[in-house]
Amino acid sequence: MGEFIEWGSIKVLTKTPSTAIIAPMLQREIYLKRLRPAYHDELIKVITGMRRSGKSILLRQIQNELLAQGIAPSRLLTFNFEDISLDKYIADPLLLHTHIKTRLTGTDKYYLFFDEIQLLPGFERIINSLRATSNVSIFITGSNSQLLAGELATLLSGRYLSLQLFPFCFREFLQFHQVAAADYRSAFDDYLQWGGLPFVASTTSREEKASYIQDLFNSIVLRDVVERHKIKNTLLLNRIIQYLLINLGHEFSANSISRFLKNEHADETSVDTIISYLAYLDEAMFTQKISRFDVHGKAVMKTLEKHYLADLAFMRLSKDKREAYRPGRLENVVCLELLARGQKVYTGKTKTGEIDFVSFDQDNHATYYQVASRLLDPATSEREFGAFDDVKDHYPKVVLSEDTFDYSRQGIRHYNLIDWLTREP
Repeated sequence: MGEFIEWGSIKVLTKTPSTAIIAPMLQREIYLKRLRPAYHDELIKVITGMRRSGKSILLRQIQNELLAQGIAPSRLLTFNFEDISLDKYIADPLLLHTHIKTRLTGTDKYYLFFDEIQLLPGFERIINSLRATSNVSIFITGSNSQLLAGELATLLSGRYLSLQLFPFCFREFLQFHQVAAADYRSAFDDYLQWGGLPFVASTTSREEKASYIQDLFNSIVLRDVVERHKIKNTLLLNRIIQYLLINLGHEFSANSISRFLKNEHADETSVDTIISYLAYLDEAMFTQKISRFDVHGKAVMKTLEKHYLADLAFMRLSKDKREAYRPGRLENVVCLELLARGQKVYTGKTKTGEIDFVSFDQDNHATYYQVASRLLDPATSEREFGAFDDVKDHYPKVVLSEDTFDYSRQGIRHYNLIDWLTREP
């Protein structure tokens, strides 16, 4: 299992734990259908996602489809930089470039797969050089949301296709377990409790599930946050994570976290430090920052964003052992579903209130969403439908809840949340 060190109130592994475990494969069609049109062109296919969300398996599925199309296995070259045997290339990236160039013989197209490429120093120039000088189709994955924020984006100048991969959405969760429609309700409760991590979904042992979630969290926090950013105040990082878990689905600012820490009698902490730690968690894809969108000014705002979890399984790490805030969990599910569908997602700010989500499709058409647990109480129903009163455009407005009765009214559509999650987008 590796050796533990203490940071804050959490034990952290000093060596990679059970992340070598491979969960059974489920065809990730929601992502594959967006990648297929670019299988054979020069666009760099960039796949980002949290550790163990299924990036390596997705690459394997792409390779299987290429083989089924008649591409010779010798034309598929794969490099996983978590493999210790590739450390020589990490030490000398030009050696990798030379090795690949010697493998590219003849005039046929080759298909290059680079897994966890952020571990390769200077990978941006290696990728761009191969793209510019060889007949190749390149696929890369990384566990860092900033993969395309630096030199790679500059060098590629838009010559890439990017998508973010998440653990199983609820529809995939049902497919994985082959759940009958009559059992969707109980499966949804299970999904809210354990999330959609592929390995967690593949085992029935609660002990294995809990151990894997803790080990994965340890790996993300230690390797992608603490070590990468040389964080010394790990107790502060832990407290910020606990704040995120307790306030899932709520808007907050670095100032509100600072006030919370003062009430907890923590040491004085600068707002800038809190902002940096939040950014590190987003960069490691442990959390997903959702910015606010001014519905009337049609502009993205810079304050009071929300942070959702990349997977609800991490709610089990909360020290608050009371029943978790269900509406926050439901919002988290809807947020990840919209992102998995390739939407740009924001929270909405109106003149008098807010809207849970404003999503934009590839054509920049908006849809507005409110998410609730139940609408039976008239005050709750009025609040959820009334959130759209200030929205005067004609884009779709949707209320999602766990109710089975259709509460649609005045052009605002109401859907049962499970029905909405399980239908094909």
